[in-house]
Amino acid sequence: MLSAASFGRNGMTSVTERGSMLYPICALFLVQLSIVVHELGHALAMRAKGVEIKEIGLGIPLTHIPVFRRSYKGIAFVLSPIFAGGYVRITPRGRAQKRTLGYADQALIGGAGVMANIFFAIAILMGEAIPGIMRLSGRAMEMAAIFFAVAGALWVFRSIFCSYLVPLLGAMELVWAVVLAARQGRLGLEGPIAIGHSAIVHAPSLSGAFMFGGATSLLLAATNMIPIPPIDGGNILMALVQKKIPQWEERFMVAGVSVVITLVFIASLHDIGGLFHSAW
Repeated sequence: MLSAASFGRNGMTSVTERGSMLYPICALFLVQLSIVVHELGHALAMRAKGVEIKEIGLGIPLTHIPVFRRSYKGIAFVLSPIFAGGYVRITPRGRAQKRTLGYADQALIGGAGVMANIFFAIAILMGEAIPGIMRLSGRAMEMAAIFFAVAGALWVFRSIFCSYLVPLLGAMELVWAVVLAARQGRLGLEGPIAIGHSAIVHAPSLSGAFMFGGATSLLLAATNMIPIPPIDGGNILMALVQKKIPQWEERFMVAGVSVVITLVFIASLHDIGGLFHSAW
């Protein structure tokens, strides 16, 4: 199969090639949708806890570049031209409201995006299992039962999951990532370009697109458990720091943001290096 950058003799991709690209596009759409679901999870948790929201955005927030913006019930919905990532901004009043919440409530807000991604992945995988369920396939029925059990347990024990399991799993992920990087001598980070290439490779069919979307949603959930501010796991850690050692709060945030910016820079270099490597 030819790559997305390949061209025929007339300078245009063939009909077969255009058809083959439909599934990777579907997979990337599910990836972006998982980001939307993630941010909506935070927003719904904030609304439930009485935290005032200023803006919900899809893409990288920009100040001087025009963006699509619509308001609904006092909340601005923003679409950035740099279509990667998402965010939820709260008002100064909402920030004060959030600080008055207990650790469990703040942890629930921080972990709501992780939960939303897990639910979204389960929904995608359930959709993939529907044909088997309609045929009363034993394996598909077992998968459906497991998915329902996991979703139900996650919802019932959501407070415990966000307050304790997310920080614990995030810390384990961070240790594992550091050990792996030390063994390999490099950080295995991928940016949007590498993710797009992975979609082309791993989503050759509609089933593959669904599996890729579900797996990416779970990966997004796992990544956001890492306890580095302003990642979700880091925000849960900050809620604990705020209650126990408030004098360290600003230092933790500055250090965390510096680490995240560095990791994003490394992932971008990896993407650019991959482009040059494939070109040559």
